[in-house]
Amino acid sequence: MSMSEVAQLKRQIELECEAARRGLEGLAAGSAYHRFIRERTARLGAYYQQLVPLIGEEEARSILGKACEACF
Repeated sequence: MSMSEVAQLKRQIELECEAARRGLEGLAAGSAYHRFIRERTARLGAYYQQLVPLIGEEEARSILGKACEACF
């Protein structure tokens, strides 16, 4: 397992969650809001898929959950 790769993905997840939180504060419900949510969700899913082979599903879920919980 490449710890630097895991650390990098973890940081990207944290940044993505923070960007989502900040972005949602400024968006009203509507098509832009829904597109924003879809894009952020897709990116987080991609980071999760990259983490799974490195650290397993359980740990990847934990990282994603903690990062998103901290921002929302």
